[in-house]
Amino acid sequence: MLTDFRYALRLLIKSPAFTLVAVLTLALGIGANSAIFSVINAVLLRPLPFPHADRLTMAWAAAPQHPDNNRQIHSYLDYLDLRARNETFSALTAYTGLSTICRIGEDSEDVAGLAATADIFDVLGVRPLFGRGFGREDEKPDAARVVVISYQFWQRHFGGDPQVIGKQITMAGHVYSITGVMPRGWKFPIQHENVDYIAPLLPLFSDSSPNYLTNRGAHFLNVVGLRKPGVSLRTATADLQTIAAQLAKQYPDKDAGRTERAIYLQSDVVGDVRPALLILIAAVALVVLIACANVANLFLARAATREREIAIRCALGASRLQVVRQLLIESVLLALLGGAAGLLLAWWSTDAFRAIGPVELPRVDEIRVNGTIILFTFGIASLTSLLFGLVPALQASRPQVEQPLKEASRGTTGGVRSHRLRSTFVVAQFALSLVLLVGAGLLIRSFAELRAVQPGFDPGGVVTLWQSLPNARYGEVNRQIQFFDRLLAKLTTLPGVEDAGIVSPLPFSGNKWGTTFTIVGQPAPAQGMEPGASHLTTNGSYFRTMRISLKGGRTFDARDTRDSTPVMMINQAFAEKYFANQNPIGQHINIGDDPKTGKPPREVVGVVGTAKHESLAEAEGAEFYIPYAQDPDRYSDIIVRTSEPAPGGLESAIRRVVHEIDGQQFVPALTPLSLLISQTLSSSRFNTALLGVFAAVAIILAAVGIYGVIGCNVAQRTREIGIRMALGAQRQQMLTMILRQSLRLVLIGTVVGIAAALLATRVMSNLLYGIGPNDPSTYLLVILLLGIAALIASYIPARRAMTVDPIVALRYE
Repeated sequence: MLTDFRYALRLLIKSPAFTLVAVLTLALGIGANSAIFSVINAVLLRPLPFPHADRLTMAWAAAPQHPDNNRQIHSYLDYLDLRARNETFSALTAYTGLSTICRIGEDSEDVAGLAATADIFDVLGVRPLFGRGFGREDEKPDAARVVVISYQFWQRHFGGDPQVIGKQITMAGHVYSITGVMPRGWKFPIQHENVDYIAPLLPLFSDSSPNYLTNRGAHFLNVVGLRKPGVSLRTATADLQTIAAQLAKQYPDKDAGRTERAIYLQSDVVGDVRPALLILIAAVALVVLIACANVANLFLARAATREREIAIRCALGASRLQVVRQLLIESVLLALLGGAAGLLLAWWSTDAFRAIGPVELPRVDEIRVNGTIILFTFGIASLTSLLFGLVPALQASRPQVEQPLKEASRGTTGGVRSHRLRSTFVVAQFALSLVLLVGAGLLIRSFAELRAVQPGFDPGGVVTLWQSLPNARYGEVNRQIQFFDRLLAKLTTLPGVEDAGIVSPLPFSGNKWGTTFTIVGQPAPAQGMEPGASHLTTNGSYFRTMRISLKGGRTFDARDTRDSTPVMMINQAFAEKYFANQNPIGQHINIGDDPKTGKPPREVVGVVGTAKHESLAEAEGAEFYIPYAQDPDRYSDIIVRTSEPAPGGLESAIRRVVHEIDGQQFVPALTPLSLLISQTLSSSRFNTALLGVFAAVAIILAAVGIYGVIGCNVAQRTREIGIRMALGAQRQQMLTMILRQSLRLVLIGTVVGIAAALLATRVMSNLLYGIGPNDPSTYLLVILLLGIAALIASYIPARRAMTVDPIVALRYE
């Protein structure tokens, strides 16, 4: 075998063009496969970095008001009941993500953190690197505020000082004492961004208005638990559903119809991206198969030129096994070289994934080439060596000694069976390429349809910034209203600013508020079956700033104060759904718990156009607006419409205006609203770009495969072509003959590919917007594109056939 290896190495060195094409072809296929597998390994396969990760479980609720969403969050009171009554969890914690202004000394920073119950350390099984976490005694509303900081936060602000325990930081206007530092590299996997701190839940929300901790209808908490050993997911779900049924009977006004389900935490973390990742791994598998078919064709063509050599070997006593071994060693050597090059390509690709991966992709910072990826790469290389090497080796080693020796004297090579096998590989390449290209075409068209969707407002020239007013200075509602009123008035006087408004939550920020309602004068729905709608808190200038059209009535104005009649505005979708045959202006609607608290219903004073606020792909749903003056919030977003292009220095001007009102207030960087919209498309853009790259590789490989087969066929038929031309055949006839052979392969590949694509693209339905998986225009465009590529790849060798000199073609060796 060592002799065979040295001989194979010499042959590859003597054929640099063949070796380079084969290695690059395999590198593309193997590298793409390894790169995508690095993503699959980090996101889907590797367990979460916690002890007993297989027992970590998310608890999600489902409510009849939201039949299309079975991932409803919980209220604090519901969490307490789940924790106290369950029999399947050893620990259960509730948490919510927060963005907080942190001040250390003279520096302020926007930090991301968690407000959680003390059970979080028991559930995750992770303790601070030093110091302590927090316990039930720290959760009392009047307890001193404490916080556990991340390793990165500790290094960034305290330089790794081991005496950090007991030091104080200010968050949201409150002083917190540091009790612990989390281990290096610790990350909460459910949050897309890094977590800088963990703080007890109760002190953070005990002074909220309204008090979320005492309102069973205030759903703002995620619940995750650690199942007891031996408890299955089905048992945990049944346990949670039993508790949900009890709560529905006990609190029918809040929990009627609500149910519960348990999901593996890891499955929940990757749930939304799993289908796209599986489609991508299927796409790169097709690329590998196309690459293998291409290299197999190269080997078949090369074996045809070595028939005389192999025949001499057999005539001198070499067994078929020895010949197959020799040829397989050449395949393995090429595969190893392709695998090494592919590993390098995968290394570069994983860096790109970490840099440009969509924000929805969890654990993106863990994507890297490691030992598992290296083993996978060379496993793929070994498998591909068998895929592209075995069939040509068996074909070339068939015990035919006399015929090749006779034919060698006439300069012919190959045979009918070898030609058919190469043609079969080309058909397979073409069909697989068509499947891949159809998938990419569908995603590209879907992305174009999504980009063309109008959100219902004009984001051009609109910038946003959020303001979080600390409770210590703005605990009174009137002070909150005064701050934002003064800020908006000053902003509109800045040069280049056309208008400004306030809104909460900000459209396309990833946040969404929803609540139930009942319409006065219409039949009351069954308890727990009240309809729900999303809503925003705004002022009147919000609609002007966003350029949302007024369809009827009026917008909010100075007459809408805390002491005036409660009012609201609705969008056109709300009006069409609930007031189809009547004028909505002047109608009255009860929001949430308002009737039970004695609050009067809100009067509808205006109808505006329907706008999208979560994503461009969302269906246009019912939505209503509440005036900020009647429902203020310490955390709100400011939107500013500027002239085009936006004036320079606007950010510094806005910072100056804010500090004129409150010199201690933190001012974040401005964010264009168009950027927020673009970020919601990052996942679609990422999937489309990757599949498009794979499809482009497939087209190139398919064209190379067709070129190789037609070129090899022309070379083998040189003598035949010479005879035809000597007998009077025209060059145009030779061109037509060669192109007809290519066209036959293309037609067969097209038929097979269309049938396969019709089946394969069904799994892409959830990733498409505005088109179906069987979109005829996409299929026609793909067939046309592949046909052009095949025509170009066929024309070059066919053109060479036209230049054959009959005298040279008929000359003996």
